[in-house]
Amino acid sequence: MYEYNVPLEGITPVNHPHYKIMETGEAEFIGWIAARKLSTNVSVRIPFRVDIEFMADCESERFGYGSDEGSIRIYHGNHMFAINMENKADSRLSKEAVGFHQPLIGNYCSYPGLGKIKYNEYNTLTWIVGERHFAVVINGEVRYCGVNFPYMASDLYLLKPETIYIGSDGQGKKYFRSIKVSQLKTAPKIKIKKGKLNMIVNRSNNIITVIRPLITMHYGENYWFNGCARYVMECLGEKD
Repeated sequence: MYEYNVPLEGITPVNHPHYKIMETGEAEFIGWIAARKLSTNVSVRIPFRVDIEFMADCESERFGYGSDEGSIRIYHGNHMFAINMENKADSRLSKEAVGFHQPLIGNYCSYPGLGKIKYNEYNTLTWIVGERHFAVVINGEVRYCGVNFPYMASDLYLLKPETIYIGSDGQGKKYFRSIKVSQLKTAPKIKIKKGKLNMIVNRSNNIITVIRPLITMHYGENYWFNGCARYVMECLGEKD
């Protein structure tokens, strides 16, 4: 339908990760925790496609405090689509998994061994959340392809657009050379019943438009008051 080449200098860091543009034109990124992401400032609805050219620096990984290292994560709304997940300091415990939340349903799926990447050299990643196929391609190799997901039977054109975020975890440096986001074409579902043509229309009432996360998985429920207090101060216009 359309594609957007995201300018690396136009990316917006969220929650203060390390992010800078190198003299080579590449972008250097350290997330530390999953909540620190990069906003592409591009919003798409399902179905969509994301293409990333990236490099993971092995020498900078630290596995501090039991954290994972090495993943590349794509966020769309409350759903994450990631590769090279669940890696530990002991390589025998590393899963190098493809992990994702199933669109609409939200259950998390993990497939060990399918998300392996090459360290210290550039990799290509294509993630397709499509109308007929759900696929991840790494370095030109199809690592996972699913069909007949429940979301594929839904009226995708009724879904609201969500911003695409890019993230990772741990202290390992990631370098990005290019990021492209594509909105794929979809068609409304048309149902014919007893000789009548029925088209499903958008039911716009009782939709929650804004959901504000006050607690992240990194801090837990003991920090609920801090999150609420921070939100109140933001509403009052306090910046610090």
